[in-house]
Amino acid sequence: MDASLRRMFGDRFVDDPHVVSLYLRDAALIEGGAALGVVFPLDLDEVRGVVREAYARGAAIYTQGAATSLSGNAMPLSGGVVLSMEKMARIHEVNTYDGYVVVEPGIRIEELNLELYRHGYFFPIDPGSHRAATVGGAINNNAGGMRGAKYGTMREWTLELEAVIPTEDADVVRVGCKTVKCRQGYDLVRLIVGSEGTLAIVTRATLRIVPLPQNVVGMVVQFDDMERAEAFLRLMRQGRLSPQFTEYMDEATSGMVGLPPRHSLFIGVEVDRCAADGTLEALGAMVARSGGHVVDMSRDTRDTVRLLEPRRKLFAVSTREAMERCGKGCLIIAEDIAVPPSALARTIAEIREAAERLGMPLLMGGHIWDGNLHPRTWFPREDSERGHRFIRAVMEIAVKNGGTISGEHGIGTLKREGLAMELRHRGSPYAAELMRRIKAAFDPKGILNPGKLLPEDT
Repeated sequence: MDASLRRMFGDRFVDDPHVVSLYLRDAALIEGGAALGVVFPLDLDEVRGVVREAYARGAAIYTQGAATSLSGNAMPLSGGVVLSMEKMARIHEVNTYDGYVVVEPGIRIEELNLELYRHGYFFPIDPGSHRAATVGGAINNNAGGMRGAKYGTMREWTLELEAVIPTEDADVVRVGCKTVKCRQGYDLVRLIVGSEGTLAIVTRATLRIVPLPQNVVGMVVQFDDMERAEAFLRLMRQGRLSPQFTEYMDEATSGMVGLPPRHSLFIGVEVDRCAADGTLEALGAMVARSGGHVVDMSRDTRDTVRLLEPRRKLFAVSTREAMERCGKGCLIIAEDIAVPPSALARTIAEIREAAERLGMPLLMGGHIWDGNLHPRTWFPREDSERGHRFIRAVMEIAVKNGGTISGEHGIGTLKREGLAMELRHRGSPYAAELMRRIKAAFDPKGILNPGKLLPEDT
C-alpha cells in the first residue's frame, strides 16, 4: 500500500519513522501501535483515492486533525495509514445573513474565529485546546468546552456535512441542510458528529455562526469549600442567570496558576452594554450570600477574556506537575465525566476519596455549569494497573450519581469498558449491539479507526 500511496501523493505521503512517530500519540501521551505512514490530502478527490486503496487492501485509516484528543480517539493501533487533514483547512463561504460558514476539516477553531470576528460573528464551541483543535476533530469528538454552559456542543452547531464512506468506490454523502430546521429522515449529521472517525471521513462542514455579543462581563470568585460554591451556583440559577461560561478549579490547581489555594469559579455573562454594572452587582451579592470572595472582575469582553487565562492553563500546569513528579515515562489522564449539577459536590468528594484510597495524585477542573468535570491524574507506565483502577472508579462514581462516563472527550480506547458498564447500569445492553450494527452499515470492512468507541465486549 505504501508504494501506491507514494505514487498518488509523492512527498505528501511520509513513512519516515521519526515523522510517523509524531502521529502515534494524543495529547494525554497515550501511545498507539504503528502505521505505514501519514498521508496529507488536499481535497475530496484525494481523500477518496486513499479510501479506495485502503478498502481494496482491507487496510485501516486513522483520520487525524491536531490529535488533541485525550482518550486515545485518533491514534493508530496496528498498521494502516494516518490520514492527516491539516492541509484541508480552507474557508469556502461566510454567510452572515443566513448564519453559517462552510469550512474544511483541517481549519483550527481559533483561525476560524479570527476570520469570523472581521464580520462581527463567531463560532461558539470553545474546547480548552481551541488554539490547536481543528473543526474536523471537534466534529468527530462532539467537542464542547468552556462556552458549553450557554452554547452546548458541536451537535447543536453542525448543520451540514460532506463525508466519504469506506466503500469500493469511496462513496460521498452530503447530509443536513443550511437551515436550522431540517428533516431528512434519520439524522445522519448527528450520527456522524461524535462518532470519532469510525463511520465516515468528513471533508467539508457547514457550521452555524452567531453575532458577537454586545458585551461579556466576568468575575473570578473563590470559596473555602465546595458546598459554598454549590450554594452560589444555586443562587445563580434561582436568579435566572444564563452564563456564557462557569469554569471550576480546585484548591491545588488554583494555587498552581497563581490564585489563592481555594475552590475557584470563573464566570462570564453576556449582557447589553448598559447592564454590565447591574449584573456584576447581582453576582457580587450572590457571592456574599454564599460565603465566597470576589478575587477579580471585568466590565467588558476583552477584559473578561483575560480572566479566563488561569483556567486555560489547567492542561499545561497539570502536565508540567506530572512530568516533574514522575518523569518522561508518565501517563497523564484527563478524565471527563458529566453529572447533574445537583450531584457535583458529592461527586467531587467521592472522587477525592477514590484518589486517596488508591494513593493517586489529583487535580480537578471542569465546566461546572453543565456538570462536566475533568479530574486529572498521572502515573508511571509500570503502574498502569493502579491508574486504570482510578479511571474505572471515576466512571463508576459518575454513573452512580446519575451521570455519564464522558461529557466531551469521547470513548476512544480508554473508555470502551466504561461505556459497556454504563449501558449495563442503564439496563440497555442492547444499545451496544445497535452501535455495532451501525458501524457495520457504514464501514462493512471495519477499516475506519478500528478498535475505538464501540463498547468493549464483557
